[in-house]
Amino acid sequence: MLGWQQGMAVPDRWADQPTLRRSTQNGGRMPLDPDTLAYIDNAIDRRLTEVRVQRSEFDALVTTVRELANAVSELQVAVANLEKRMEEGFARVWEAIQALSEAQRRTEERLENGLKAMQEAIVRLEKGQEKMQATIEKMQATIEAMQAAIERLDRGYEANQQTIARLDRGYEELRQVVLRLDRGQDALRKEVGALSENFGWGLEEMGRAVIAHYLLHEHGIRVEGLDNTHFAVDGEEVEIDLFGRGRKDVEEVAVLAEVKARFYPRELAAFERNTERIMAGLGCRAIRILFGMRLHPEVKRRAKEAGIVLIPWDYQYKL
Repeated sequence: MLGWQQGMAVPDRWADQPTLRRSTQNGGRMPLDPDTLAYIDNAIDRRLTEVRVQRSEFDALVTTVRELANAVSELQVAVANLEKRMEEGFARVWEAIQALSEAQRRTEERLENGLKAMQEAIVRLEKGQEKMQATIEKMQATIEAMQAAIERLDRGYEANQQTIARLDRGYEELRQVVLRLDRGQDALRKEVGALSENFGWGLEEMGRAVIAHYLLHEHGIRVEGLDNTHFAVDGEEVEIDLFGRGRKDVEEVAVLAEVKARFYPRELAAFERNTERIMAGLGCRAIRILFGMRLHPEVKRRAKEAGIVLIPWDYQYKL
């Protein structure tokens, strides 16, 4: 180390330093020459310059650190946002994976159900095929039976042709017989018609006598005459087999009688309907009478309920 030389002038900037003042004033043992002082002065200047440079670098470093801190903070925020987005994306991916898993499960389930249904359909088809095969076999057997029947029919056809020929000849003979019978039936019909007319006329004559006698002896009604009469009712002509007027004491009584060999419910209904329409315009009490040879049981019951007098055809023989 260089000492200060005695009597050497101290630079102004060092004059204020306490140590140097003591050294120069107290006759220090380390006097410095001007070159040394100049060297020291330069060294100090360089050091101060370096210090100033380091300070500026330090300030720049501080600024850089702050910028880095800010960048780190922003990076942390970005990382946090990235983590959040990654979590959200992972959640969506997980949901998508679950949805795909569920879809795959449903697809597998549908495939299983479809496969099961297909298997069942195949079983039904196999059973149907078996039934169809059995039906085909039955049809074949039926066809064979029909063929055999056709063969039998073919064999019998010739015999039938011969029979038909014989029947044709017999038919012609029968037709001739029928023609003869038809001519005889026409003659018989005419005879029966004449007989029927005579019988009907005879039955009315019998009824005229029997009814007049019956009314006189059973009801005290004297009838002057009974004749076939036609009435005009509501523009329609109504026929009464026997109609007449009589008296019981001073009372006038009308008599309406139907005469038939046989009476059925339909004849009774027609007689009731016609006489009810006529009686409304007679102006006196009326007696309705049925005179016949045979009366249906239902006719007897209904006539009694309607107040219609029934006279048997053989009444005259019971006098």
